[in-house]
Amino acid sequence: MEALLNQIFTDANARLHQAEPSDPNYLAVTGFRMDILSPEQELGRPWMGAQPVWEPAVCWIARGDRRYKPIGPGDFTILVLLRQAEAGLLDRQAFVDKGIALRGLAPEAAGAIYDRRDHYVTLLTG
Repeated sequence: MEALLNQIFTDANARLHQAEPSDPNYLAVTGFRMDILSPEQELGRPWMGAQPVWEPAVCWIARGDRRYKPIGPGDFTILVLLRQAEAGLLDRQAFVDKGIALRGLAPEAAGAIYDRRDHYVTLLTG
């Protein structure tokens, strides 16, 4: 995990330096905390209130060998809803309702995502 976090910060530093070449500052990992959210906490979407300055991702999908895929807040919301549907916590109608309320999806779009759950999980995390 430490190697992956260091890679994320190294990549962020490279982006920041590219945007501001004269800025000598850099980011470094000084601590790490991981929280596992309950389904109720997930529906509260605490990541949506984050105001990222240096990194727009709220989640990184680890792929091994220091490779990762950043996930933004909107796509992460969809992943959480897909996870809850997979766990049997949301049926199709509940998924559509939450997709509309939490992500602003059109009912047809939310239903299409639900109907092709495996495809969308692969698309978002692959």
